Amino acid sequence: MAMMSRIPVAEAAAVIARALEDLLGHDVVLTTGPAALGHPDDDALPEGTTRAIVLPFSDGVVGEVTLVISEPFATAMEAATADASLTTAAVPALDAGAGAIAMIVDIGTSVEHAGEIAPDTLLASVTGEFAAVPILENDVRVACVVIRIVDDIIGREEPAPHVTPIPAASVAPLTPAPTTRPYDDADSDADSDADPDDEPARGEVFEPTYDEPIATPAGADRAPVALARHEFQPLADGPGPAGPARPLSLLNDVNMEVTAELGRRRLKVRDIVALRPGSVVELDRAAGSPVDVLVNGALVWHGEVVIVDDEFGIRVAEIVVDES
Repeated sequence: MAMMSRIPVAEAAAVIARALEDLLGHDVVLTTGPAALGHPDDDALPEGTTRAIVLPFSDGVVGEVTLVISEPFATAMEAATADASLTTAAVPALDAGAGAIAMIVDIGTSVEHAGEIAPDTLLASVTGEFAAVPILENDVRVACVVIRIVDDIIGREEPAPHVTPIPAASVAPLTPAPTTRPYDDADSDADSDADPDDEPARGEVFEPTYDEPIATPAGADRAPVALARHEFQPLADGPGPAGPARPLSLLNDVNMEVTAELGRRRLKVRDIVALRPGSVVELDRAAGSPVDVLVNGALVWHGEVVIVDDEFGIRVAEIVVDES
């Protein structure tokens, strides 16, 4: 289990689950179960009929990452691809999971050799170190990520961890700091064969030399850019001229909703549910009080209810002036 202990099994399974979510749409939410080392068992594999897509490793580790999928989930994956192929649907997710492994162990993938295999071939006909992580949808196992490593190749050196190099600095020091070389008897004895003309005198400042010219900062030779301050016009204290006044008659054909409100009352939900035909709801206004007339939701008049040709009407009693 030396090699398998280095494989980020849980991280790879999480990446594969996220890739499957992107494939099937935002309505699908997948989670991953605990990673288990050893041959996958019924606690990790989906229930019922399953299918399996395998992606072999290359360039450092012998093995593969496999997605064992329940039949209904495999059908949904096929429906999400243009060619209705389970391999087309699963290989990008497996390749993304292999990329998470490649961050720790130096591996590659053989996408051209990926494809569907019989689940029994993986689970019963091959040997090696196994790790399995179930993928769940609503607590139902719909898939399982199975990683197998064969680490018994004679003479194969264990691959070194993949390390991302730190980018070099873009600007070198402009001038090296001068250093004073100390003088002691040991240096005098060790350098007795050296040319005395090449050695600095005691206390002399030692200036290092370079074979290549020292880099200068990017853009140091550019001419300064001329900048000009933009002056904005001062804001006036009040609104500016809005142009000549237009007659109100331009709005004569605009339709507006006029509503007469007899009164209001706030009720609890249980009181509203209890209402039946014949129930009476008391309003917050006494009988004979003027009603409110609203135009597009704004209070404009107070009026009295009248009957005109067997229909209700409102006689305007007061015009409300809204100073706001």
